[in-house]
Amino acid sequence: MQRPMPDFAEALERHLRDAAAEIASPALVAAPVPSARPRPRWRVGRGFAAAGSLAFVAVVVAIVLIASGSGTKTAPAFGEPLVLRTPLVPLPKVARPGSSAAQILGPESATITRGHEIPTSAGPAYLYGNAAGQCLTVPDPASPEPAVERGVTCLPAAELGRFGITLVLGTDDESFYVAAIPQGVRAPVLRTESGETRTLEPSGAGVVTVKATEPSVVTRFDRDGATREDALAQPPGYPVVPAPPPSGNASG
Repeated sequence: MQRPMPDFAEALERHLRDAAAEIASPALVAAPVPSARPRPRWRVGRGFAAAGSLAFVAVVVAIVLIASGSGTKTAPAFGEPLVLRTPLVPLPKVARPGSSAAQILGPESATITRGHEIPTSAGPAYLYGNAAGQCLTVPDPASPEPAVERGVTCLPAAELGRFGITLVLGTDDESFYVAAIPQGVRAPVLRTESGETRTLEPSGAGVVTVKATEPSVVTRFDRDGATREDALAQPPGYPVVPAPPPSGNASG
């Protein structure tokens, strides 16, 4: 186990030794003075002062150890998307879990009737799930009945906190994209065939929505700089929009 703040610890040890020596020192005991009463209050006061110093140091040590995790190092955890902190609302029947959700959420998915609402231009999307994972259901803007015709994607809980969860709907000529982004990661970047590159700033709930009418790619990031790419409005076999020159970040 690595000692937290070695310089501070050494200085602290010296302070403790000096304080202990001060308590035990004969100089703290007043020598008798002829024709005068001993002054026990002076000795007691000094003792209390030294003891108080030791108590203060002990408190400082405790605070340092707690703050430093007792010298251990833990890997940073990825934060769940902020949308999971929004209030739960009743799910419309057309948006409730089906057989595809059960593959990730398990048989208990049939009991899920509430989720987190995500406003979009095509109507409300919903994020729902349990300890096993989360599912994102989004209305299809290309459908005459987007509230009924919906897409759904599900993700295990272990993956949700790294890159978030996304869904792409639409045709080869136009795509509608919704993503719930984890906390503490770089904002996604959109690249289009025409050469546009822009950052997609998540909403206050950590959500990104995009409508693409030309071949595009959205790059998402985790905290370590690894990436995931989502293709938008790209017909089958279309060459993926070229990525910018590598910046040294790992791609996964």
